[in-house]
Amino acid sequence: MRYWCTLYLTFFFGIIHAQDKLCYVYADKDSAFNSQIQNSVFKPLNTFNFGLKNGYYWVKIEQLPNLQDNVISIEGHHISSVTGYTSTKALLPPLKNVRYPSLYINPQASFPLYIKIKVEHEAYFPIHFYSRSGLESQQQRTLFSYGIFYGALLFICVIMIILFIVTGEDNFWTYAILLLSIGIALAFRDNVPYLFGWKDSFYYNLELATHILIGIFGGYFAYSFIDLGNKKAIGKILIFICAGLAMLSMFCYWFFRYFNFYALADALIFLSIVTLWIVSFNIMKKSTQLYWVFGIFAINIYFIFDFLILYNFGYTLLDLSPATIKIGLLVEMLIICFTLLNDWHSSKQKTLVLGIELQKRSEEVKLLSQYKRQDDIKDTYLENLIKNNDLSNIEVKILQMLSAGFTETQIAQKHRISTAVLKTTINSLYVKIGIDKNDEIDKI
Repeated sequence: MRYWCTLYLTFFFGIIHAQDKLCYVYADKDSAFNSQIQNSVFKPLNTFNFGLKNGYYWVKIEQLPNLQDNVISIEGHHISSVTGYTSTKALLPPLKNVRYPSLYINPQASFPLYIKIKVEHEAYFPIHFYSRSGLESQQQRTLFSYGIFYGALLFICVIMIILFIVTGEDNFWTYAILLLSIGIALAFRDNVPYLFGWKDSFYYNLELATHILIGIFGGYFAYSFIDLGNKKAIGKILIFICAGLAMLSMFCYWFFRYFNFYALADALIFLSIVTLWIVSFNIMKKSTQLYWVFGIFAINIYFIFDFLILYNFGYTLLDLSPATIKIGLLVEMLIICFTLLNDWHSSKQKTLVLGIELQKRSEEVKLLSQYKRQDDIKDTYLENLIKNNDLSNIEVKILQMLSAGFTETQIAQKHRISTAVLKTTINSLYVKIGIDKNDEIDKI
């Protein structure tokens, strides 16, 4: 215990000491390292995040916090370039195969050191000092934990695709695409592409595109899963307005290269998802799945708000570590997976209940009409249902196929409708023909 306390205090005060030795000056335009830069008025670097103030930052390092430190790591994921100089204008060599831009400091290097950092998105560049061996050890631990997380995420995606192939349920493939979009966006936030040498600005555009995909597929998934087809028209309008404006902001950012549009697109995606979950929560407030939805709602809103909104401006609500955030995301993924499986199982039970109810009532008619053939009895029963319950054309067709034993997937393919529309129609059938599905399910 004493060892860990000593290690923590050494690390904590080491950071404070290092920050006292860091100063910066901001420049709108690029410039070479010269005497004018050396004679500039440097301010104390009290924060590593300048939000939307992008451009060039010159950081002056008076000395290293520890004698064994020989690596400077600038740990921001939107850094376009980093160049380091000694006071004699000698270049500091960059390290390869690292997750963040890092520079090696020769023991004979003359101080102060000058680091030019170019940022084009959010101006976020935490500066850390390591020994060469310490950096390698820290990176190995980090990549191992990332491997577990991304491996689990990919495994869940594969399971969702397999379930889609087996069941034909659209929610499974939609959620798989949503998870892949989240995984790619997180990989950019973790600066994994830099580790493989992907430093082109094109990849920053790809990151924003994954944010938009999260909004699109997140909306489509919840729209289908919660079955918003004929409910909460105002909520649906707000969802589509926010999503449409987010797309427009994305294109404005790509055209004007102004980071405010990037931040606005993320904010609109967040508003779209918040509206979506609020509408979903209101629809399911009387459902047994209320607590599942509430858990998903709370976790989802927090991580999206912290990940898409606050991060761009250098803030956070709980200051959670990346590992904690990933554990929370895995918990959310598992909750949604179990909810999807439960919804699919419930849907299969409903189909079974309808078949049993039709068979039971058909047998009742058969007892009263022994002289008729069974097919005639079914036809008579269906005709009575149509006449007495005001069934629509599509409801009649679906009822006929259900009574014949077809699955929901086969019915949806036959009539070229989505599973969400099919579920809505089946629920309408339950209401019209007066089947109490809860009582019947209990009897099965």
